[in-house]
Amino acid sequence: MMKQTWDYPGNSSPFPRILSLLAPHGAFLALASVSAALFAVLDASVYVLMIPFVETLFSSAGGPGFASETGMDRLLDATVYRWVDLAGDPLEAIGQIIALIILVFLVKNVFHFSRTYLVARVEQEVNRSLRNQIYGHLVGLDLSFFGRTRLGQVVSRLTTEVEQFRRLVTTELFRVLSSGLEFSVAVIAMLLISWQLTAAAFVVVPLAMIFWGPLVGVLRRLDHKVLHLGGEVTAHVQETFAAIRLVKSSSSENRERERFRSLTGEYFQQFMRAEFVRSLAPPLTELLAAAGTVVILWLGARFVVAGEITGPEFVGFLGLSVKLYSPVKNVAKFPAVAQPGLVAAERIFDFLDTPCEICDASGASSIRGFESTITFEDVSFSYRADEVVLRGISLHADRGDVIALVGPSGAGKSTLVDLLGRFFDVDTGRILVDGVDIRGLRIGDLRSLFGIVSQDTVLFHDTVRANIAYGRPEASHADIVAAATAAHAHVQQFMRAEFVRSLAPPLTELLAAAGTVVILWLGARFVVAGEITGPEFVGFLGLSVKLYSPVKNVAKFPAVAQPGLVAAERIFDFLDTPCEICDASGASSIRGFESTITFEDVSFSYRADEVVLRGISLHADRGDVIALVGPSGAGKSTLVDLLGRFFDVDTGRILVDGVDIRGLRIGDLRSLFGIVSQDTVLFHDTVRANIAYGRPEASHADIVAAATAAHAHDFITEMPKGYDTIVGERGVELSGGERQRIAIARALLMNRPILVLDEATSSLDTASERVIQEATSRLMVGRTVFVIAHRLSTILSADKILVMDGGEIIEQGDHGTLMAKAGLYRRLYDLQFNEAAAVGSLWPADET
Repeated sequence: MMKQTWDYPGNSSPFPRILSLLAPHGAFLALASVSAALFAVLDASVYVLMIPFVETLFSSAGGPGFASETGMDRLLDATVYRWVDLAGDPLEAIGQIIALIILVFLVKNVFHFSRTYLVARVEQEVNRSLRNQIYGHLVGLDLSFFGRTRLGQVVSRLTTEVEQFRRLVTTELFRVLSSGLEFSVAVIAMLLISWQLTAAAFVVVPLAMIFWGPLVGVLRRLDHKVLHLGGEVTAHVQETFAAIRLVKSSSSENRERERFRSLTGEYFQQFMRAEFVRSLAPPLTELLAAAGTVVILWLGARFVVAGEITGPEFVGFLGLSVKLYSPVKNVAKFPAVAQPGLVAAERIFDFLDTPCEICDASGASSIRGFESTITFEDVSFSYRADEVVLRGISLHADRGDVIALVGPSGAGKSTLVDLLGRFFDVDTGRILVDGVDIRGLRIGDLRSLFGIVSQDTVLFHDTVRANIAYGRPEASHADIVAAATAAHAHVQQFMRAEFVRSLAPPLTELLAAAGTVVILWLGARFVVAGEITGPEFVGFLGLSVKLYSPVKNVAKFPAVAQPGLVAAERIFDFLDTPCEICDASGASSIRGFESTITFEDVSFSYRADEVVLRGISLHADRGDVIALVGPSGAGKSTLVDLLGRFFDVDTGRILVDGVDIRGLRIGDLRSLFGIVSQDTVLFHDTVRANIAYGRPEASHADIVAAATAAHAHDFITEMPKGYDTIVGERGVELSGGERQRIAIARALLMNRPILVLDEATSSLDTASERVIQEATSRLMVGRTVFVIAHRLSTILSADKILVMDGGEIIEQGDHGTLMAKAGLYRRLYDLQFNEAAAVGSLWPADET
């Protein structure tokens, strides 16, 4: 299937709109920000408390006394030293300092939890409201938007790209905010120790920002390609599985696997190009931080030797510098890690900014019912500027009139009624309902006047009741409340899970803090006892930080991994689904169809309690034309589905050339069939590719010959690019009859010995139908043909007509034989060919 091109939107910033989405959740963001600020203060306090700890430790070990007049000294004198007496028992002082550290850790992690949980709440609220906003806007757009936009791209932006956006507006943006707060607190504490060292530490900050500037544009372009290809993967999956019957009947499973591998391979390559640039962020930012640390070590050592700061203050400054560089690294990496979210935001806003071309005019009036007339006045219309579909249409219909539109496929019949419902607007002229131009009416009121039964039947994955009531659900208040509650249930369920998940970081942090407290207490005793030196203990503390960092990551893994593990279970559930219709062990090949097809007492049911076919027996020789007729639901399509082994029989057997089809290779069996279904399937690709689907190696001459036989060549050559014209998703650029003729051309090009026509001419006008019948009658020579038809005019010359009702064959024979029997076939025939009966069945007499 052909891919869409993508448009790169340029350099407009999406941040103002991102912030506008966050604005309704300002209260929770404010609380999260307060929690983040208090967390930053308390986190820095832990490093500040290391100064009196190290000072007590070194003094008790017989080291030099420390004295200085920095701002940090004054801060400690006013706080910690009012409670801790450094001149007394050193172990008692160390115990008091450790108690303070424990208290700080406890309170800090309360704010850690609240920050994490509140951010998760905002995250889900933004996620939900954005999806609702996108979906609501898309539902309101006109048909022309969906004609030019692949459904997979719509689904991708509603799912994958909203998820990318969610991570940006909460995880990444709030990480930058938290990093800014931590940075600010660390800077204040560092300034209290030494403004000169703080200035030296700042050298890294502009270097990090300058380094990433040129790469942001590169990442933006690469991430646009990645997300576009992600949408194409989604579109391909959706399109292929929507057409799975065609894929299987064309024996194209391997071909589709290769196409999908090619698409995912291209996605992989683009993703890795973007990731190569993005992966430069951590090591290069780390190198810049290391350079800053080296500068601090060099200058700090000189300041300690010169007596400008104390050794413990320098140790505390080093700890704070680590806290400084951590947020700097987060901010420096932000342009890289945020690009997928920013690109997703641009693509989402591109959808949201798509104008509604068919919408209520300013001051549009209401219409509560249809009173008298519908009038078309000199109406012209074109989908594209160079292709006029309707020109100069004028007509008048009174209330109660039955207006029939006939003509060849592509004449504009469906377009005309689409204009009446304002699915498109006229180019010139006007359409009046009760004397009012429909462009001056509210669209909802106008469309409420229409009941439409389309040639493309649409049913939702819901109950029969819900599908019938669609458009007039008459929902009660209780139903609406129940629906709203159900819609909110997802967010509630997520927040319950997030509450538990948010406990992981602070609890893990507390456990690490407990380990640190033990190390501080024991280490201090060892230093006092002379078992290790003070500098060795400081080095050990630094290593313990490195130890606890991976330990915390491992400890948090069970919580953070749960969404991925659940996703893995659901994926493996799909992968473990057995193939119920597959090649039997030792299945034999079949290279062609030689003589007979036989059904022997075949019964089948989709569900155990609902038999669809019972006791079906039939025999067809090579070259026979077998027609299947009967009311809807009689089992006609199911019968031919069993022949292609799309399902397996419950009892009985089906033989091809005397061999049970369950003993044949499925690919070989299906290669015998060419199928044209009543549900026409076209891919988002060229006319050429759609006709050649199932036989991609066909020459242009063969494709033209098949199209000519299907009476499609003339309208194809009139299209803008002829056989290279893109037909749009589901063939939206074509009329129903044109789509069906391309499907017939596809089946003819396959040139297979068994042909199945399942209502194949249902969308054709009479003239085209006759031409198709003439063409197919020549191609039927030497082939076995199964024709499913409601229009009996298409099967009068069939060798054998099987009349089905209730899953059984109740009559069989040729047309003359069945007419003589005066059974169901005769009644169906009379109903269709007796004009009075047909009119009476469709349009009841006007009782007024």
